[in-house]
Amino acid sequence: MTGLGSPEPGAVLWDADGVLQDLPGGWVAAMAEFVPEQTQEFLADAWRTERPTISGQGRWPDLLGEVLARWDLVHHYDGILGVWHRMEASAESVSLVTQVRAAGPRCALATNQDAARAEVMQAEFDYATLFDATYYSCDLGVAKPDPAYFRLVLDDLGLDPEQALFIDDTARNVAAARELGLRAEQWSIAEGHDVLRGHLRRHAALPAAD
Repeated sequence: MTGLGSPEPGAVLWDADGVLQDLPGGWVAAMAEFVPEQTQEFLADAWRTERPTISGQGRWPDLLGEVLARWDLVHHYDGILGVWHRMEASAESVSLVTQVRAAGPRCALATNQDAARAEVMQAEFDYATLFDATYYSCDLGVAKPDPAYFRLVLDDLGLDPEQALFIDDTARNVAAARELGLRAEQWSIAEGHDVLRGHLRRHAALPAAD
C-alpha cells in the first residue's frame, strides 16, 4: 500500500458489487424466497455454473434453466433471475466517484459481470455516463483476478500499473492487482464511506480533509 505523499493516480478503478451497488438484504435472504431449503448450496451450484459467462462464454439467463432443472425449480425461473438483476446503488459511492473525477483522476468501472446483468446495470445506473470508461469482464473475455484482466484495462487507459488505484471488496482481486503493481484497497459498503474516503485521500485521489 502507498502512504501519504503518493502522486495522484491517473485513474481509479472501481468494482461494482459491494462497492458501488449491492443486493438489499444479501443473496441468501433474497434467494430464500424461492429456495427456502439448501439455499446456500443452490447458490454455490448456480455461481459455479455462471462462472464461464462472466468471461463472456454464454449467457447466464440461458444456463440458469439448466440449474433450475437440476433443483426442480423451473417454475421459479423469472423470480430467481430477478434476484440476479435486483441491485441498489450506493448514493455515497456514486457521489465519491463524481468527487474523484472532479479532483482530477479518471474513474473506470472494473467489474466481473455476465452480459445480461451488465445490460441491466448500464440501463439502471447509467454507468457509461458516471465513468470515463467501463470494463465488464464479459466484454473483455477475461475476469478478475486473472492478471490479463488488469493488463487489458491498463493498456486501454494508457497507464502503468502504479498509476492506477483499484477498489474492490474481494481479497483475491485486490491481491492480484497488487501483485501486478497497482495500488489497491479492499473495501465494501458495509465498512462505511469514511473508510473509503481515507483510502482515496491516502492515495491522493481526493484532496486531504480540512
